[in-house]
Amino acid sequence: MGVQVDSPQMFTIVQLDDSCFPRALDVLTDAFQDDPLIRHMFPANTKEESQPFFSFLLAKSILLNELLLGIECNGELIGIANVERSVRNRVGIFQIGKLIYQSLRFAFRISFRNFIFINNYMKLTSSLRPENPNHYLIFISIAPKHQGKGVGRMLLDHIHSLVEQSPHSSGIGLDTENAKNIPLYERFGYKLIGTEFMEPVTIYSMFRPK
Repeated sequence: MGVQVDSPQMFTIVQLDDSCFPRALDVLTDAFQDDPLIRHMFPANTKEESQPFFSFLLAKSILLNELLLGIECNGELIGIANVERSVRNRVGIFQIGKLIYQSLRFAFRISFRNFIFINNYMKLTSSLRPENPNHYLIFISIAPKHQGKGVGRMLLDHIHSLVEQSPHSSGIGLDTENAKNIPLYERFGYKLIGTEFMEPVTIYSMFRPK
């Protein structure tokens, strides 16, 4: 069931499943074409070459029961957000097996250099997060033609509401490699808690306490 957002247009926030992956993949690859991290890993043909990476993130989100939210406008998927919960649900043997399969499949679809880079990136960003249980915004993306129209704000407001309602969460964190995003997130209550350089990108770690 979706959550309708008050607006002249019909915006609905929905929980996504694997049936939405083709549409979600289009939004992600379009929205992240100019992202510094994605451009570094997939410089030749960013949209096409980044598909295995985003496909893996989408599959992982379902297998680990993460929050995978979409925002639709009159039935069209125009934005996606993936949020790691503050308390992870138990994952069964079947899900673990599928996750191992997806990880191996992903490893064979990208270069060894990128595989090592992604693993080092994940280790580094995890080390920057607060120790107390918290949500983590893995990504948020809005289709380019809908950017700058308040769609991202609606999706973030919904996520922040879920975090506020969680009794176990101390807040929500995120990482960005685009310095231009820092003042944007600061307007939503995020604070810069760490900066690390991982050649050739700079990682800005931010946190929004409850």
